[in-house]
Amino acid sequence: MIDSSDHITGKTGLSAGLTIYATKDGGTPATISPTVTELDATNCKGLYNLALTTTHTNTLGELQLHVTATGADPSDVAHQVVVDLPGASVASVSGAVASVTGGVTVTTNNDKTGYTASTVSDKTGYALTAAYDPAKTASQAGDIMKVSTGTGANQLDVTSGVIKANLAQILGTALTETAGQIAAAFKQFFNIASPTSTMNVITTVTTATNLTTNNDKTGYTASTVSDKVGYALTSAYDPAKTAAQAGDTMKVSSGTAAGQISLSAGLVTVGTNNDKSGYTASTVSDKTGYALTSAYDPAKTAAQAGNAMTLTAAYDAAKSAAQAGDTMKVSSGTGAGQISLSSGQVTVGTNNDKTGYTASTVSDKTGYALTSGEHTNVVSDVNTALDAAGTELSAIPTTTGTLRQKLNFLFEYFRNKRTVTASTETLFKEDASTSLGTSTISDDGTTFTHNELN
Repeated sequence: MIDSSDHITGKTGLSAGLTIYATKDGGTPATISPTVTELDATNCKGLYNLALTTTHTNTLGELQLHVTATGADPSDVAHQVVVDLPGASVASVSGAVASVTGGVTVTTNNDKTGYTASTVSDKTGYALTAAYDPAKTASQAGDIMKVSTGTGANQLDVTSGVIKANLAQILGTALTETAGQIAAAFKQFFNIASPTSTMNVITTVTTATNLTTNNDKTGYTASTVSDKVGYALTSAYDPAKTAAQAGDTMKVSSGTAAGQISLSAGLVTVGTNNDKSGYTASTVSDKTGYALTSAYDPAKTAAQAGNAMTLTAAYDAAKSAAQAGDTMKVSSGTGAGQISLSSGQVTVGTNNDKTGYTASTVSDKTGYALTSGEHTNVVSDVNTALDAAGTELSAIPTTTGTLRQKLNFLFEYFRNKRTVTASTETLFKEDASTSLGTSTISDDGTTFTHNELN
């Protein structure tokens, strides 16, 4: 800025006093407020830096600035706003480019004007400029469009001119097989001169195994089919055939209809049979329908030593016939001929005669006495227990502790290390360093008090 008094000297001190108008590419002037910095008020008077922002330079073309200030001549400055500075590395270009030297990476360009299709790998947007001309193709005879081979995007996996297409690629997963078996099975299944089978109907099958139910048994041999549903004899029964079929098993039809046997889990279901002929009563739990086959014979009971039932009256055959299957009940009570029972159990009173009993199995030990041998065993067991190795106490036993713990405490108290201070007595464990318990003590000159160890 130039001082208006002489129009020569640079004007200083105007950082906060500049009024700046800007016009973008010939547009209407408008005031702007960039940051203004005076560069050097002594050596370069009148020079100021205007820090323009992208808002000020957002229009391509000429950017003109008109700057005024009190006491200074007006100043006009013109600049060109461009995309890139001359000589700078260009990352991208929009719009038409006449020519380019050096290496340039070109992204997709839909305007292919001036390009030769054969030299551009991206053919997007290309079209034939004229009708198809066979004469041109004749001059290009022998040209081949090559396929890009590989396993990447837009490539085909080709080996020796053959595109790979195996079962692993069709299934999308690796195959596990004994080498060559799948290929052999494929050939075996399809190597038929005139195939007539479809996936719904398979014909010309020589041998079939593990078939499900098939109601049409035409052409089948019944002996080789496990499911015989729908089979029927084609002729009258021939004994000669059965001789040749020795070992064949005839299955029983289970049910309750005519010609059937009622079965459950392979066992014949037998209902009540009133005819007990040939049965032995002792092996049949259901005695319904059984009766004595002859009159009561006391001689037989004598031969059956161990039976303790005594008849209270003469045997009456008429009663036994009417009471066939009845159960003889015991009369419960404490009278003559009765047994004392409680909930079906015989009540036994105190028995002073313990001969033959083992004391360990009888809760009432009244009348029992130790034999000399048992007394010796008791003494031996007590000595063994007393002589058994003891274990060191982990804490001072309380009043509810066991006798063994209390005896062990007395031993440890008089044997182990103890320390006494003016206020505390400490009892140590076997290692003479771990405290087992402490007791507070005091002495007022008249009474010495020793509290319990804890």
